[in-house]
Amino acid sequence: MRPVWTALLVYLVAVVTVLGLQLAAVTALVGWRGSIEVERDAFQNSKGLRPAQPLRRLGKPAEVAELCVFLASEHAAYITGQCYLVNGGMYFL
Repeated sequence: MRPVWTALLVYLVAVVTVLGLQLAAVTALVGWRGSIEVERDAFQNSKGLRPAQPLRRLGKPAEVAELCVFLASEHAAYITGQCYLVNGGMYFL
């Protein structure tokens, strides 16, 4: 499953880059998330911290939301074709 997931991420980055180049008037962005702290019910297992997690903590939903709000604002009007990885430094590990 890991090779398929990595290939999907590489494809997604390529698509976003091409859209950014060809549709320069349209902002093509992706906010990708890593291990995020969420509330779980009694039937769901807690997603623990990965041993190789560089920041040594789970991300907060507000951190992902702040990136999305920024990218949707006028302050990001000159940004196109970029992928932002919100993953605590895990980068394809």
